[in-house]
Amino acid sequence: MHLKRFIIILVTQLVHLDAETCEAGEYKIDNKCCPTCNAGFRLIIKQPCTDRKNTVCGCVQGYFCIGGSDCDNCWKHTVSPPGFMVLQPGTEISDTKFVACPPRTFSTAFMSLTCSPWSNCSEQGLVEKNAGTATSDVVCVKSDHRGTTGIAVGILVGIVILIGIGIVKYGIPFCRKARPAMAEAQVKQNIDYAQVPHKGPEPIHPVQETAVNCGELASNV
Repeated sequence: MHLKRFIIILVTQLVHLDAETCEAGEYKIDNKCCPTCNAGFRLIIKQPCTDRKNTVCGCVQGYFCIGGSDCDNCWKHTVSPPGFMVLQPGTEISDTKFVACPPRTFSTAFMSLTCSPWSNCSEQGLVEKNAGTATSDVVCVKSDHRGTTGIAVGILVGIVILIGIGIVKYGIPFCRKARPAMAEAQVKQNIDYAQVPHKGPEPIHPVQETAVNCGELASNV
């Protein structure tokens, strides 16, 4: 009789223990098997299961849920690169929201919350060397007046030299060709005057000025 009772109790306990054994992917809490949160998917337990609700999973920091209300998977927050600014950091259920920097502004850091305006070189008494971009500021430098003046003087000297070469090359031959023609005309004029008969005392020939050389005058009586 006692043996029979012992066997019944033993079988009952074995059945009870088998009912309390949890399946794969579950964990036991308060003699109840609850689904676990898969750490391989960056999941963590936010709220353990109870008699009325199941386990609530969430994502580790830097990740957000992509499986809806059940949150069965997590995805890493997108990192805002330089040249952009963050409008809203990522949360447990949403990714990072960011936009490109407005025109004439820039950002150099990842996850920048603001974009800085480009520097104004003229306000600093400087000149712009390199234009700004979405990831870099304008590069301003001091104005090099001496260099600019030197270039202007060099150009002016070059022009004067070219003019001088042109005068020497084309002006002097013209003067040399013009001189014999003018001298010949003067001689012809003197001969014509001598052949005309004159009464009374011979008048003094007027002094003629002949261009012997360009810019030089000679007197002939």
